[in-house]
Amino acid sequence: MPNADELTTTVRIDVLLEALPDPAFVCDNETPRFIAVNQRAIDKYGYSRAEFLKMNLANLSTPEDAVRLKKRLEDSGDDAKVQERCVHHHANGDMINVDLSLCIIEQEGKQLMLVVARDASLKPGAGSQIRLLETSLERLSNIVIITEAGDIESPAPRIVYVNDAFVRRTGYSREEVIGDSPRFMQGVNTQRKELDRIRNALKEKRPVRAELINYTKSGEEFWVELDISPIANSSGKVTHFVSVERDITGRVSVMQELAESKARFRAVAEAMSDIVWDWDLKNDTIWWSKSYTTVFGYTLMEPDSDPETSWLKRIHPNDRQRISESITFAIENNKRHWQETYRFVHNDGHEVPVAQRGSVILDENNNPVRFVGGLVVLNEQDKTTPRLQQIATRMTRQVELVQMLASSSQESEKDLLMLITAAAQSLLDADGAVLGIIQGDNLSYVAAQGIGVSRRDTVVPITDERSSPAIDKGNTIICDDVETEDRWDVQSWRDAGVQSAIISILQGADQPVAVLEVLSKTKGTFSEEDVRSMELFAQSASAILQRRQLEMRLRDAQRLQSLGQLTGGIAHDFNNLLTVILGNADSLSAKFADDPEISQISNLTKAAAERGAALTSRLLAFARQQPLDPKSTDLNKLVSGMDDLLRRTLGSNIEVEFIRGAGLWNALIDPVQLESALLNLSINARDAMPDGGKLIIELANAHLSEDYANKEEEVLPGQYVMVAVSDMGTGMSPETMSRVFDPFFTTKAPGKGSGLGLSMVFGFIKQSRGHIKVYSEVGEGTTVRLYMPRATPYAATESAFSSEPEIRSHVKILLVEDDDLVRGHILSQLRTLGYTVVEARNGREAIEAVRQISDIDLLFTDIVMPGGMSGKEVAAEVHKLRPAIRVLFTSGYTQNAIVHGGRLDPGVNFISKPFRQVDLERKINQILSDDSG
Repeated sequence: MPNADELTTTVRIDVLLEALPDPAFVCDNETPRFIAVNQRAIDKYGYSRAEFLKMNLANLSTPEDAVRLKKRLEDSGDDAKVQERCVHHHANGDMINVDLSLCIIEQEGKQLMLVVARDASLKPGAGSQIRLLETSLERLSNIVIITEAGDIESPAPRIVYVNDAFVRRTGYSREEVIGDSPRFMQGVNTQRKELDRIRNALKEKRPVRAELINYTKSGEEFWVELDISPIANSSGKVTHFVSVERDITGRVSVMQELAESKARFRAVAEAMSDIVWDWDLKNDTIWWSKSYTTVFGYTLMEPDSDPETSWLKRIHPNDRQRISESITFAIENNKRHWQETYRFVHNDGHEVPVAQRGSVILDENNNPVRFVGGLVVLNEQDKTTPRLQQIATRMTRQVELVQMLASSSQESEKDLLMLITAAAQSLLDADGAVLGIIQGDNLSYVAAQGIGVSRRDTVVPITDERSSPAIDKGNTIICDDVETEDRWDVQSWRDAGVQSAIISILQGADQPVAVLEVLSKTKGTFSEEDVRSMELFAQSASAILQRRQLEMRLRDAQRLQSLGQLTGGIAHDFNNLLTVILGNADSLSAKFADDPEISQISNLTKAAAERGAALTSRLLAFARQQPLDPKSTDLNKLVSGMDDLLRRTLGSNIEVEFIRGAGLWNALIDPVQLESALLNLSINARDAMPDGGKLIIELANAHLSEDYANKEEEVLPGQYVMVAVSDMGTGMSPETMSRVFDPFFTTKAPGKGSGLGLSMVFGFIKQSRGHIKVYSEVGEGTTVRLYMPRATPYAATESAFSSEPEIRSHVKILLVEDDDLVRGHILSQLRTLGYTVVEARNGREAIEAVRQISDIDLLFTDIVMPGGMSGKEVAAEVHKLRPAIRVLFTSGYTQNAIVHGGRLDPGVNFISKPFRQVDLERKINQILSDDSG
């Protein structure tokens, strides 16, 4: 584990480089070739990261500056800090005046040079420095809180700053917390001891690190690892405290689960008559079951004892060296099968002959971490030896099976469940085994071995008065004779020739997830020892399943994040191109309407561009990055308005039935995207009914309880409006259901579907803070239920506007767009529509135009532009000069200044690239006809 100094060096090099407010580089001190640069350097100099890493510091400087800088470095020595004014080259050939600060740092024994380049032409004052520092802090993923260093007791230190990470994690806005004490985040489980320790440190004005339970605005409990540092002014007086806090809820949860698993193991071991031991090799502590005290008469002062004192020193002196060497050899050679017999000295001095067996457990790097096993007194050698051998063989086999499961590389959950089933059968040397997944009120058997194979892919109810309580209690059940069993539904056992069985429940994070049944063709096969073995095995299998589920969730989250980054990266340029292509295709269609050949070409171009735009939109929807405009929406009205569209799209062989909800609440949803989602689901339903059938769209109010929300992912309890789309089609198998939301996964023939329909619906509903649930059975059809949050009385509602054309020659539009190709195209579109247009390439030109032209009606601006001003900043400056000017934003980016959490800021007018001329005309008409301004 790295020490504090190594961690500090790593943070400086790998993390804080990005947090510096100026362009910064890390160079090899010998060449000096760049080995790392921050994003500000890339933005400032115009080179890509790959180009930088092929350059050295001299490549940026003039020859004169390079010679002077090299001499300064040679004269200053390794420990000095050099500051120098230089002229650097931009990638486009421009010259940049910079103030360089250079110093030597070390990483892993190698000397590196840190170079910070501040733009000398800017000469920022204190205000600029604060803005740069705030920008750096806002980019951190960790929570940052700055408080005054007032009286620690009363009044408590007041918050003067929090960053975006604080707002995102806690749910509190800056306005709610500035001026308040951080104590409002404490709750019933916040550790008083830690609070006292922190308070004492702050009283003494010294740094402190702690792990603490805090609470979000919604009452959610979360763990943070915090570092609080005092900040002093120039006179040395501490004026503020800075707290950097990292969310460690996931780590704490895993540690708690491990502790609970360890506690369950020890509880089962305590129930055994034999002595069980567990040696933690990393901490060099050993745990003994209570039988140790009963058999040998020693009192263990601590639950986890010193191995030397509680074991090795109590071995008979004539046996001690032999056993000690044998133990050392077993650990050093990772022995899975270790056994010895020797004499243990009782507390009253007499010798106790014992037999001991154990196994070394390895971590993921094949390093020994634990040594576990059992010890049996050899009072009656002839009777005990066979039993000892049986116990040792069982324990060794159990360790091997658990290690095999833990190290399994099986990707699919079903394959892992098959391994667990086979391992359970092997552990008890049984005739068969089956494993059923708990799905609502049913038990779906997905894995089977031996005589249990006939039950694979069957589904049975678990709501009867016998099986349901057994699952709820989570106890292991032994059945000696199925003919007399009254605690479990055993009819399927009889059909398979099963005479006796053991049933164990596999636990998830907070509830049972599966039932594991080990089967025998003989009555009375299983013993109480088998029950204890199955309990231990079920606990290990549960922990492995939970870990695999966490890994799968992490991979899914990383895949979604990667897809979002990919789509966000290409969306801007791709959508700009599609805007021009779509617009030119529209112009060609209108201008050459009478020419069939040109019309056909323009229509093909338009269709291809629209497919590209739809593909980008669906990818963004799945990645939850499309800009949404949620409104208070009457879903009865929305679905009724889709009646004609659905009937035309689905065809005459599909009967459509609407079941509208009485007293239906309004939903807070983007109505345009919801129509697209319902159309997607309806088309999927049609394709599942190739011979025709019935489609039912049902609406109702719904309340999702806290119990239900806890069982689902990313679901909040509360009131929702539900839309269910049901068909009577072919249905889906469990394998298909497990991948139903995967992007590009489809069961349709090639060319018949992109595989993005359901994934788009999934991303849209999740981004809208809703919930989606799919129910399907092969041959019975499918139901997809969409749950959308109920709208509050204050939510914006859908607005109607006149689409009648205005007297456009009197309307003057200021167009701001940095891309020459796109600007020229939009300029042509607006003039074709009859508007008077003033164009600007950047924010500076736009501000100057507003100063000179007094009758501008509408600012139409791109959001993300080079040159130092975003579209949002341009709009703010324009409103300072002319408050009456209305604003329409456009962008091809998925994340920008007016979209937060995937939702448009309130009151913002936005049209997403690519757009067609008819869409632009409608949007401008809506803005200009809105009396609210």
